[in-house]
Amino acid sequence: MEYEEQIVWQPIWLNEMHGANFKLILDKGFAKRCLEKKLSPIQQESFNLNAMKEVTSRNYKRPFLFYQDTFFINQFCLDADRWMDIENLYFGQNPLEVKSDKIIYCSKNFDTFSDREETLKLIDYWISHVHFF
Repeated sequence: MEYEEQIVWQPIWLNEMHGANFKLILDKGFAKRCLEKKLSPIQQESFNLNAMKEVTSRNYKRPFLFYQDTFFINQFCLDADRWMDIENLYFGQNPLEVKSDKIIYCSKNFDTFSDREETLKLIDYWISHVHFF
């Protein structure tokens, strides 16, 4: 598939949220493409390890939690206390079957702007690698 330039995510800075928390809207077309791309557990582990080496300064073994055996990310993790996941989605649910309008991720327990910056780097890493799988 040839690379197409498009906007696939949009941050929403929320001044009323505590600390450096924010939300992010994900394009449903991009989500569908990621859900169609299959990744084995070994490929998912490799992707997490590469992201740890290339993107994050934190030593958290799984910065990405994937939806089943796909390239879709359910949750971005900085550590056990700080993460970003899909708003009002229970673990194991397919976001395209549950979310009729928008897929919105919401950060949890972000205290610093470096938490926000590191998560945005993880999101960018994910999005820039969709064409390689």
